[in-house]
Amino acid sequence: MSAPLRTGNDSRCCIESGAPYEWVRVEDQSHPQYAEYEAWLASMTPMSRAIEEGETDELFEAAAAGLLEDSGDNFSPIKPVTHKPEIYELRRRSEVSSLRTYIRFYHSEPDALPKCLVALHRHIKSDEDGQTDALAHSIQLHEMCERVSWGT
Repeated sequence: MSAPLRTGNDSRCCIESGAPYEWVRVEDQSHPQYAEYEAWLASMTPMSRAIEEGETDELFEAAAAGLLEDSGDNFSPIKPVTHKPEIYELRRRSEVSSLRTYIRFYHSEPDALPKCLVALHRHIKSDEDGQTDALAHSIQLHEMCERVSWGT
């Protein structure tokens, strides 16, 4: 029997009654996709970068407050991406330049940390292979943290 179909609304990011949640960051800043994201930010004018970082902060703050909602379409700010381990994708579309840039942030919500959202990875969406690599890296980080009981 297959796992039940999930939506982003199954995430803590969509459950206001349990909020506030705390972000725990375990992202590997040396990963090439993370570095690409940082280089993209660094290439912006100071005003554009401030706007971009502000919009990302708003997304993370809304998630921590349990205020996100899976709209069920391509513009939804949250989607489930794997079931075991359970990983969600926060999604943003940047329009600070003439080109649209799609940004993805992966996180998990371990039972061992019921008041936390664990940031695993971030990247600029480019192609299917890049997305597959990003997800594989996120799963690897999740499993590594799980093996050490999330540092608790």
